[in-house]
Amino acid sequence: MEEKYYTITQVAEKLNLHHKTIRNFINSGRLNATRVGKQWRVTQEDLDLFVQNRESSEQNESSDSFTVLKQPEILSGGRCHVSSVIDLAAIPKNQYMRISNLLLAVMNGRDPDFQDASINMKYYEEEQRMRIFLWGGLKFMEETLNTVGLLTEEEKGNGE
Repeated sequence: MEEKYYTITQVAEKLNLHHKTIRNFINSGRLNATRVGKQWRVTQEDLDLFVQNRESSEQNESSDSFTVLKQPEILSGGRCHVSSVIDLAAIPKNQYMRISNLLLAVMNGRDPDFQDASINMKYYEEEQRMRIFLWGGLKFMEETLNTVGLLTEEEKGNGE
């Protein structure tokens, strides 16, 4: 399978950051990149790892973020982890609050199989856009994606 490479500009767009910020992350070693001629390229794997590490560091800064800490008895046998970004457009602030509160409730009543899962949510008020960053095992990912799907379908049904 062919590896996907992103330019600094593409990474900046994906992360909703300025290209100079991405360049600083590369220069400081926080984001792995490969030099191709005079330009930097970032692999999808390196980008996923960066997002995961960034989410962990933002845990302390954002009240909308939380992490289930590692518990050795839960982690035994869990060898597969997945990351995902859900980008929801046309989400009014009240709907963002409802979705984030419901996801928080789901995480608080989490299944022990959720392993060391994390979820981060960010709202861009001017764009009415919500982004949900997920990292965890397959069961966590499946249940969380299904929950978000149900919540957004329900909202879509209420709005039409």
